[in-house]
Amino acid sequence: ETAMSDSGFTVKTPVTQLNELRQGQVAYVLISQSGPPHCPVFEMACQVDGREFRANGHSKQEAKQEAARLAVAALLNSASAPAAPPAARVAAGSKRSAADAFTSGSSPAKKPRTDHWTPPPLPAPHAPSAPPATRPQLSFLAALPTPPASQQQQKGLPSASELATKNPVSIINELRPNGVTFHLVDTKEAPGRTPRFVMQCVVDGYAYTAEANNKKVAKMRSAQVALREAFHLMSTYCGSGDSASPCQAPAATPTEQSFADSVQRLVRDQFEQLASGLSERLARRKVLAGIVMSRGPDLDPSADLTVVCVTTGTKCLSGQHLDASGSCLLDCHAEVLSRRCLLQFFHHQLATAIKSNSESIFQLATNGSKFCLRPEVSLHLYISTSPCGDARVFAPTDPGAAADASGDATEAANEDEHPTRASRGLLRTKIECGEGTIPVPATLVAQTWDGILGGERLLTMSCSDKVASWCLLDFKAACLAA
Repeated sequence: ETAMSDSGFTVKTPVTQLNELRQGQVAYVLISQSGPPHCPVFEMACQVDGREFRANGHSKQEAKQEAARLAVAALLNSASAPAAPPAARVAAGSKRSAADAFTSGSSPAKKPRTDHWTPPPLPAPHAPSAPPATRPQLSFLAALPTPPASQQQQKGLPSASELATKNPVSIINELRPNGVTFHLVDTKEAPGRTPRFVMQCVVDGYAYTAEANNKKVAKMRSAQVALREAFHLMSTYCGSGDSASPCQAPAATPTEQSFADSVQRLVRDQFEQLASGLSERLARRKVLAGIVMSRGPDLDPSADLTVVCVTTGTKCLSGQHLDASGSCLLDCHAEVLSRRCLLQFFHHQLATAIKSNSESIFQLATNGSKFCLRPEVSLHLYISTSPCGDARVFAPTDPGAAADASGDATEAANEDEHPTRASRGLLRTKIECGEGTIPVPATLVAQTWDGILGGERLLTMSCSDKVASWCLLDFKAACLAA
């Protein structure tokens, strides 16, 4: 069993790697199956060398791969244990490592079992003649758990406070003094837009890519990606100079962050492809939104991603442009247009489901009277900025407290210091023919068609309120209820 990475080379799955280490000595047993029919959870056990490694997954194959990954990591960790006593050592002229002796069939030294284990080291750099390859996200090494904070300190890894206050470029140079290089691989230019620089951070032969509006930020972001993917360290640094302060610690795991980066990259690349042939006036944009459909495990970077729509827009029409025929779009904000495109996509998929159910993202529900999304299909909304309204007014952009060893910084940073203020949680309306929102007065009377045509201000719900209503009352709630 192998997997093909984006760069074109083949990556061995954990099951294949385990079979190579213990050929004919591995057994897999299905322990249990739980969860609802649309989202089952399987527990699989991998039995090798008298030990059992259990893992869960939404499919038997996923649980099997996860159990094999745990077994491979434990075997490699045992292989890298300290050498045996002198009487059991090989001849002095032999320069084989513990891992070489392990794979060649000799008995490795037994390492005392502890509550925590240390992941194996990163792979050695490739030959200079070989081009840097993008690190495969399916590799079991990229999914190894992060060691506890105490072990990080013992091995010289940066603490959580250093990850929040220290430049990631400096951190990665300290971790790999002679094995890190940065390359500017591309400059994306479009009419009427600020150029974006694509930077690569090459660590141990693997390339990690990021982009930004200037080279310095692109370099810093590529270093953050390398820390997250190669060292399982989440850098929250966002400042520069002596006044640097830590950003709010992200609540996402490295895997979730990698998935979010993939969604953002797909939407941006699709927009740049569409805008490449447009005039300077049409290629401009302030807010970019899009919806991406994934097939596979939820938030899995290896899932099949497809862009459903890409939209831009920041304006609303005034009341004097109301049209009873429905030929005018009053709200042209990017996220609102994305929802319109998604509804059109749903209508097309429903028509396909009626003709050929196997080719649609919808399937008949258990009651047979409604359609629902297939369990492996997920939809993700991307917006380049916070939606207008409360989400933007009270966006969590203020620097939070530095993370401490206890790991409680995320909860402290997410806590609202003034939850009872009168400005919190208000319905807001968009400004006509402009940007921004204002609170809706408590004494608001019902709007009338002739009143708006007579000069009254048209009240259009803010995007924050609209997104909240979509989640509770609109298509998301309908899909979940079905």
